[in-house]
Amino acid sequence: MRRIIIDTDPAIGIPLRDIDDALAIVFALNSPELKVEGITITHGNVDQKSAFKSAKLILKKAGREDVPLMRGACSSRDTSRIKKTEASQFIEEAMNRHPREISIVALGPPSNLATAEMNCFGTLSKAKSVVAMGGAIDCPGMIPMLINAEFNFWKDPYAASVLLKSAFDMTLVPFDLTRKVIFGSQQMNRLKNAGSDMADFIYENAKSWFYLMSALTLRGGFMPHDPLALAYLIKPSLYKVRKEKLTVNTDRGLNFGCLKRDPMGASVNVAHEVDKYEFLDFLVKRIAG
Repeated sequence: MRRIIIDTDPAIGIPLRDIDDALAIVFALNSPELKVEGITITHGNVDQKSAFKSAKLILKKAGREDVPLMRGACSSRDTSRIKKTEASQFIEEAMNRHPREISIVALGPPSNLATAEMNCFGTLSKAKSVVAMGGAIDCPGMIPMLINAEFNFWKDPYAASVLLKSAFDMTLVPFDLTRKVIFGSQQMNRLKNAGSDMADFIYENAKSWFYLMSALTLRGGFMPHDPLALAYLIKPSLYKVRKEKLTVNTDRGLNFGCLKRDPMGASVNVAHEVDKYEFLDFLVKRIAG
C-alpha cells in the first residue's frame, strides 16, 4: 500500500466548476493500493475556504472523516514571503517524520508544497515521489494569445518553479496529456446507473460541468485532468513517460507560468501518452465503488 498526501483545490458542490479534483479524491479513497495520510487544501478552482468545504463534503459522503484535512494557501504570492499554514506544516512534518515513505499528489496550484519547502529546505526531496497535474509544454494551456500557461502553474508560477527544482522523484502529468482524454456520455451514464450513493453524488454534481464543457469544447464531455495524475501512482503501466529538462517562466507576460525546455532546467519525468480507454474504465469502476 502506497502512502500519499493529496494537495488539491476541489470545487464539488459549486455549479459550473471543475469536477476533476473531486473525482481524484474519491478515486484515491476507493483504491486499496493507496493510504491517504491527509488532504491539504489550496486555492485554485475556487478560493481556499470553498475548496476546504468541498473536501469536507467529499470525506463525509465517503464516510472517511478520519482523513486529516488541512487548510493551506489562500492566494498566489511570491513563495519566499508565504507564511506557514497548517497544510504546509502538515507536509513538512510528514516528510521529516517519514522520509522517502510518503508520496505527494499535487492537483492544484502548488503553493502549499512551495511553502513547506521554503520554510524547511529539503522537505520535498524527502517525499518518496511527487506526481503533479500541471504545466503545458507543447500546447497552449488556457487561452492562446492571452494566457498560454496551464491553469495550476499559471496561478502560482513561483511555486511551480520551486516544486520542479526541489522534488526528488518528480513526475508531471501535463495538459499536453490530459487534454487527450474525455470523460463523456458513456462514463456519465455508467455513473448514473451504477446504483451506489457515491456514484449518484458524483453524477449529480458533475452534470453542470459536463454540459458546460460539452458546449464549450464540442468534444462531448470534460477532461479528467486530476484523476490522470492520481492513476499514475496506481497503474503506471498505463502511461508512457520520458525525461525532460524543464523550467517555469516566472516573468510577467503572455508566457507567465509556461513550461519551457531548458538544458539547465530540472530533470522531470513527463507522462506523454496514456491508454485512455483502460484509464476511463478503471476510473469509473473505482468511483462507482
